Amino acid sequence: MKLRIAGRGIAGGLLVVTTLLATVFPLLTGDRIAFRDASHFYLPLYDYVAFRTQSEWMPLWNPLDHTGIPLIGEATTAVLYPVRYVLFSAPVPTEWSLNAYLVFHLLLASAGAAWLARRWSIKGLGTVVAAIVYPLSGSVLGLCCNPPFLVGAAYMPFALGALLGRFAKQDSNEPQSKWLRDVVIAGGSLAMMVLGGDPQGALHVVLIALLCSVVLLWKINAEPSWLQRWLGQAGKLSSACCLAALIAAPQIAASIDWSRQSDRTLAASERADLYDFSVPPWHALELFSARPFGELFPINRRVSKLLAGDGRMWTPSLYAGIVVGCALLLRLVSLRSRQQNTFDPFGMVAVTGLLLSFGHFGLVWILQQIPGVFEGANSAIGGAYWWLGVLVPGYDSFRYPAKWLPVFALGAAMITARWLSRPASDLDQNEQRFERRWLVGIASVLALALVAITALISAAQNEGDRFQTSGIADEYWGPLDVLGGYEVIQWSFACSLIAMFVVIALRQTQRRSATKWGTIAWIALISVDCWSSGDDLLPTVSIRKEQAAANRISPANPHVARTLRTQKGAWPTLWKRESNADRALQVAASERAAWFGRWHLAERSAVVNSMVSIRSLGWAKFWRAVERQSPNWDSAEQRQFWKSFRHWLGVEGISHVDGDKVMPSEGLAYAFITRRSLKGGAMARLATTWKAPETMESLVAQLASGDVATVPRVEFPVPSEPETDNDGQLQELDAERYLVQCSQDCLLVRSVLQDGNWRAEIVPANGNDQSVAVSVPVLSSSFLNQATLIPAGAWEVRFFYQPTWQGPSIWACLAGGGMVVTLLFASVVLGMRESR
Repeated sequence: MKLRIAGRGIAGGLLVVTTLLATVFPLLTGDRIAFRDASHFYLPLYDYVAFRTQSEWMPLWNPLDHTGIPLIGEATTAVLYPVRYVLFSAPVPTEWSLNAYLVFHLLLASAGAAWLARRWSIKGLGTVVAAIVYPLSGSVLGLCCNPPFLVGAAYMPFALGALLGRFAKQDSNEPQSKWLRDVVIAGGSLAMMVLGGDPQGALHVVLIALLCSVVLLWKINAEPSWLQRWLGQAGKLSSACCLAALIAAPQIAASIDWSRQSDRTLAASERADLYDFSVPPWHALELFSARPFGELFPINRRVSKLLAGDGRMWTPSLYAGIVVGCALLLRLVSLRSRQQNTFDPFGMVAVTGLLLSFGHFGLVWILQQIPGVFEGANSAIGGAYWWLGVLVPGYDSFRYPAKWLPVFALGAAMITARWLSRPASDLDQNEQRFERRWLVGIASVLALALVAITALISAAQNEGDRFQTSGIADEYWGPLDVLGGYEVIQWSFACSLIAMFVVIALRQTQRRSATKWGTIAWIALISVDCWSSGDDLLPTVSIRKEQAAANRISPANPHVARTLRTQKGAWPTLWKRESNADRALQVAASERAAWFGRWHLAERSAVVNSMVSIRSLGWAKFWRAVERQSPNWDSAEQRQFWKSFRHWLGVEGISHVDGDKVMPSEGLAYAFITRRSLKGGAMARLATTWKAPETMESLVAQLASGDVATVPRVEFPVPSEPETDNDGQLQELDAERYLVQCSQDCLLVRSVLQDGNWRAEIVPANGNDQSVAVSVPVLSSSFLNQATLIPAGAWEVRFFYQPTWQGPSIWACLAGGGMVVTLLFASVVLGMRESR
């Protein structure tokens, strides 16, 4: 019997792995993701991080973005994440390492969902279903274009299962050994989420666990053991959080240090990105059909863009299989779960995650649909995400409500697993009748939708080209093909209706008896359904073809100290006018060649206005001031501003994209890119006069009226007029060492951000090796630079980056590792005693 059960488990596991690998098969055969951040942000970023970690065990500073930013402080870099370190250390191209990284975390998410299902006494078919529908749901599979959040989704089932699994059961006498193991699993999983770049996901797990614990406390407050159970749960939750904080201490400390001086400190009312990627409520229809609004790529057929407020797309679809939509709807409309004695939180988890993902679609948004009501008001007010920002201190420093979708997907997967693990034959007649009516109702709605979209297609074909003119176009994927979108919707509804008929038939078969062939049929349906939806969820391109195309269209690298990216328009206007089945290749190659996102890191070149996940507060205020003042500048002031800007920040090169032109290559139109070097400012310079700090508005105004790079704004005491002209000499030995000779006190200014962790020391230039180094303060200069005061004489000046958090956080991390070993050892010893 045990061998038979083990054999079924192995067969189920192989089937799950096969389904997952079949869905991401292009990543195993020479393609890569060609969409959003995975393509232009994390691929070059992880390549650069791997390059740095080859020679440094803990690289701290990134000099290639802006005027420098902390490398670990930008949380999504995953510098300290062990899995990233191992996979990107392999002697293979970075594209293959990223593919392995994505596939590994999809498999891990699958294993986590299966483990969570078994922990909640869901076995057999339910376990296999959970292992398939969670990682292949659009909410999780779509995160392949955002690797840090895929990492968070992969560890979420382990963290949530360890925090909630035993608390919700009736047995209040939880063995101490299992309690300790739960603390280790939860703490380790939360730590890996933070190290992998998703601290927000870790916070979501803690918030959901806390919510479920409070609800359960309310349900069990009449039981004699309620206090004991609550104290045990509170201890587990707090212990797991403390353990995670210790393990991930260097990452947490670096992130806090950088975040407190970043644009995340701006008030929520000042942040335009706070509610970006809010999921429109009508996209909940994607729970029942894979493409009910069309598709965006490779041809733009996403007709939801015709709806006001559709916004930016986070994932192409929420679909996780027709069975997930059915199970979730039945759970929401059924009162059976309220009559059970046990507490099953996943309905609440799914609903909470979905409501929070709606973001700015709050109560006020609903009222704004009435003409003249609350015009101009914040549409998020009254919504779940708005309340979260109000009630949870500091949560408004995060962004993107769609990051709650993995929580929803996990809850929905568990609901589906439990529904299918309970055969229909176990239901009483009223429950069977209730379920049958709802399943037939879903099929009827899908059939009506199919008839309606077919009629609409017929009408559109009769209207001809006039019907096709929508005036909507995407800068990447071209003009909206309305008729093509309707045809995609028609196919989607047809597939969903067929799948729905199979669901009804299989559920009817289960009402008589649960058979082995019925189980196989369920798994086959779910596997095919998830594979067909996920196979083309995200666009991919051939690694070889994309690299070859990028090499053909890339201009020469001028190899200057720092480059400014500029553009005329956005991408080629031809892309907006014309569609092309190879558009993903055009986009991916153009992004690489144009150094869009963070592709400059792959070239080891510095770009002053690159894309980063967390930018400095000074940088954010600077561009806001420019946006406010630049409309009032004449052409002379604009030229003067950019000249002053280059000298101020040490810019010596321009990388320009001209949207009015294209670079033709092998029959395809790519972005037209030029690069050139120019006379800019030095990365380091001497000054004998300076001024007190001013406001950013004043600084920007002076940049437009004259070059202020030679007159730094710094907090050192302002000197009197110099006795002689500046006759100082500066020689750069390397990026962080300089020889300075001056006849009077002078200021050594570097175009490097001072985030509070840069230090400097000076030694006599003519001294010997025994000369004592003298520390000198390094202050912020003109917001985005740094400066140090050098006394008269000849000196060697040495700069070094030394965060105050580094030492203590490393010791905390070691302590966390020691605690893991201790807790595991204690759990083994206690387990042996408990088994006697």
